[in-house]
Amino acid sequence: MNVMKYNKLFTIKIKSVLLYLFLLVSCSGCYLFAWDRTAFIYHVTIKNNTQDTLNVVIGNGGKYSHSIDNFLPDSSWSIRPIELNSDREKENVDVIREKLFTGGDSQWLLGFKVYKGDSLIIQWDGPPCEMGANTHHFYNYSSWECYDTSKFEGVVLFTIKDSDLK
Repeated sequence: MNVMKYNKLFTIKIKSVLLYLFLLVSCSGCYLFAWDRTAFIYHVTIKNNTQDTLNVVIGNGGKYSHSIDNFLPDSSWSIRPIELNSDREKENVDVIREKLFTGGDSQWLLGFKVYKGDSLIIQWDGPPCEMGANTHHFYNYSSWECYDTSKFEGVVLFTIKDSDLK
């Protein structure tokens, strides 16, 4: 009789452990198999390549604007990610032209302002377009760089230069 109680108790414990493992795998399977991920993430970054401490505002200055106060020389600020869902999408998409100024963040289209102290130094207004390699402008596709930093990550970079402040 004790053997039957032991077998029944053992069967219940095994079922409980299996149920727990099933829930663990089904609820966190994405992290369990992270080595098999195919998503690629670009970090949209603004770099201050000037000799001055700047204040930057992306948007109209309202509640949902992005702002960088005391943006130090030779520093960078990662604003947001752009995620590509697969290697195939990465190969077939021009990230700067097709993904950078889309995605529901309307503040990106409402202006880019650079201040030195309280003085407005430069204001770039959209819409985004191709202006050629000789024109450095926040809304010029050619003013942005895009490169991979690892197998799953990259950077989309806009650099504020000393020549922009003149």
